[in-house]
Amino acid sequence: MHITIPKALREILGEEAAEGLIELFNNFSDHTHNSVIELLVEKFERRLAEEIGKFRSEVAEQLAILRAEMHGQIAGLRAELIEKIERTHTSTIRWMFLFCLGRADRSAARHDFRLFSLRFFIMEEHSEKGSNCTAILQDVDMLHSKL
Repeated sequence: MHITIPKALREILGEEAAEGLIELFNNFSDHTHNSVIELLVEKFERRLAEEIGKFRSEVAEQLAILRAEMHGQIAGLRAELIEKIERTHTSTIRWMFLFCLGRADRSAARHDFRLFSLRFFIMEEHSEKGSNCTAILQDVDMLHSKL
């Protein structure tokens, strides 16, 4: 901003004094303007620092709450998962046991069938020849009892 002095005042003061007065006002205006800007900048920076500090504390507080909630939810999910694994494990072992029993039953049935087939074959062979097969069948039964 540039200051001018009216012509009538210039004539009274004189040219040199008028120029000095203009320079004084301009310097004062520039200095005041700069001082006001510096003051406002300092005030703004201080307020910004306060608000950032408040924001950081609020974020830290909310983050702590969120972590606590997540910790609780994760612990609940972990317990639920362990329970499901235990149920599945128990069920799997039960089915494995039943499967093994079924296989053992089939194996025993196969063994009995083979013994029956062997006895039948021996009886058929010896009946065609007309010989007595009781001694052989007793040997087969003795072998079977040892198994």
